[in-house]
Amino acid sequence: MRGKWRLVALAVVLVPSSLLALDAACPPDLSRAGRLSTELRDSSGGILNVAVTSDGFWRLRPRMDGVAPLYRSLLLAREDRWFAWHPGVNPLSVLRASWQVLRHGRVVSGGSTIAMQTVRLLHPEYHHARNWRGIPAKLLEMARAVQLQAHLGREGVLALYETLVPMGGNVEGVRSASLIWFGHEPDRLSREEASLLVAIPQSPTSRRPDRHQEAARRGAAHVLDIAQYGKPDSSAAIWPDMRWHRFPAFAQHLTARFGRDAGPVETMLDRHIQSGTEQTILSQMEQWSGSGADMAALVIRNRDRAVLAYVGGGHYFGSTGMVDAGMVDMVRAIRSPGSTLKPFLYAMAFDHALAAPDTLIADVPLQASTYAPHNFDHRWHGDVTARRALQWSLNIPAVALLARLGPDRFLAALRAAGMTVRLPRGATSAGLSLALGGVGVRMEDLAALYAGLASGGIMAPLTLRRDGRTVENGRLCSASSAAAVLDSLRDTSLPDGVAKPERPIAYKTGTSYGFRDAWSVGVSPLYTIVVWSGRKDGSPRPGAYGLTASGPVLFRLFDLLPPEAPLTVAAPERRGRLGAGLARLGQSVMAQGPRILFPPKGAVIDSSEEQPVDLRVEKGKPPYRWMVDGRTLPGSFPGQSPVWTPSKEQDGPGFHRLTVQDSAGRSDSIDVRLMVEAQDVAAQ
Repeated sequence: MRGKWRLVALAVVLVPSSLLALDAACPPDLSRAGRLSTELRDSSGGILNVAVTSDGFWRLRPRMDGVAPLYRSLLLAREDRWFAWHPGVNPLSVLRASWQVLRHGRVVSGGSTIAMQTVRLLHPEYHHARNWRGIPAKLLEMARAVQLQAHLGREGVLALYETLVPMGGNVEGVRSASLIWFGHEPDRLSREEASLLVAIPQSPTSRRPDRHQEAARRGAAHVLDIAQYGKPDSSAAIWPDMRWHRFPAFAQHLTARFGRDAGPVETMLDRHIQSGTEQTILSQMEQWSGSGADMAALVIRNRDRAVLAYVGGGHYFGSTGMVDAGMVDMVRAIRSPGSTLKPFLYAMAFDHALAAPDTLIADVPLQASTYAPHNFDHRWHGDVTARRALQWSLNIPAVALLARLGPDRFLAALRAAGMTVRLPRGATSAGLSLALGGVGVRMEDLAALYAGLASGGIMAPLTLRRDGRTVENGRLCSASSAAAVLDSLRDTSLPDGVAKPERPIAYKTGTSYGFRDAWSVGVSPLYTIVVWSGRKDGSPRPGAYGLTASGPVLFRLFDLLPPEAPLTVAAPERRGRLGAGLARLGQSVMAQGPRILFPPKGAVIDSSEEQPVDLRVEKGKPPYRWMVDGRTLPGSFPGQSPVWTPSKEQDGPGFHRLTVQDSAGRSDSIDVRLMVEAQDVAAQ
């Protein structure tokens, strides 16, 4: 007798222990439920975009309390009346089904509970396998159902079922089905809609709503009859219009950025601004149809770096003539920034007392070792203030400042501020071309740095998600230098046809070497916008400048934003001249170098007879090189005499810049005026 009690006691201990060990060794596999469609949401929670899962389904998890209670009432009435009482398997249903099999030799009614059906949904491969049938498979399914409900509880099992239940085609889950078949969230299901969503899973193919509406309606009527809700009116007026409702398709590149199976992604995007930005870009691209040109843009809120609009390109699925080019996200692509890094260079130069906004810098031909930059218009402007040099985006002053500041110091500061900077292939350190865009950067980093200028020089990465935290990367420059740079850029010339905006906008353009990238950046007190245009394959677009290709779109995008109050705080005023170190590359070069004796500054020259003009120079170190508007004159080489014969073809009436450069790279420039005497007499 004692031996029997010992066996019983041993069984009482071993059986639960064995079950617990088995449960720990073989926990429920919920991986399929974790593969949810990436669902991009705007700042208000609305859907912007949805992508299919990696296994090809539209699968959305219902939001908390996001399913109408009527649906669950109908579901349990049809599928599992004793759901609230059993542990995952209904013993009475199992006994009934077993008795019917023994009596009739076939399955008359199933004994599956919601938990058992959910197990099959989690493992569809078992359900469809030929060798996975019969009593052993059913017993394992029942064990898994009990295990699943023990782990998740009844609410957890229902949530899984509502996420995975097949709803026709590649639609899975109650929420996906409600949005696709009815066009609204499942918290607003009508009686007929709820009954349809209960009926479709019983035969997802033959009751697919957009193909077999009558069969779906008959199934729904049967559900209502079983649930004792009464048979619905057969008139079509009470039934929903069951057609495929497409999901919104905003921010395709951002959706792809989060990858497949990411589930709900709460972003900072503003639906109105995102939609308007996409429409504006597509409208501009229609004018470029057939050129292969594309466009991308970011709209940022400065105070928290929130991304309000994200457009990585105009046509995600292509139409620019390049295979798969549409899917390239230009917000993240590495491209040359052109002149858009110059404001940060000037801000750092102001901080290091190398210059101030009113400092005079010599914009003259410059030879720095083997590097001889020139301005974009191939002209020189003599003494200009740093403020004016930045507004005009002159290259020589920027290179001179970088030479004094140090390219590696500037590069390190950019990287410390969070910018990814890629050096040219084979380069191990930065060179002076860094000032003119001789590196690769990302649009998102450029936007973050400009938003940092609006925040007093404090740098931080962009915020894409609502649950993201803004982490500061430190300062790139002082608040006073940032304000001085922005104040200078507010007087930059606007694109043709663009009226002066009501809001204060600091504006900078950039055009990369070979016309491969055309940039426009605008910074207002509250917002920063960056616009890029070009070809995604990096091929040139001759004549596409930042000012003309991207500038007009930038100001149209600012018109989408809420109005801002006028700027009332002026930038601090700084005055001064270049330090002695920088003078070697700048202003003092003119004092120590050559000086033009003839023609005199401001001379008026009659060019009607195309006679040669006498050219004379003093000081400096010969041989000399003479240039007119950046064009080297004949005879400007050792052993030759320079000759300038103004011609109507090359040198029309008006002012021209005459420059002489000695062998040490020092130069002098003057402006002269060419006139045609006959025309001037007639005009009088």
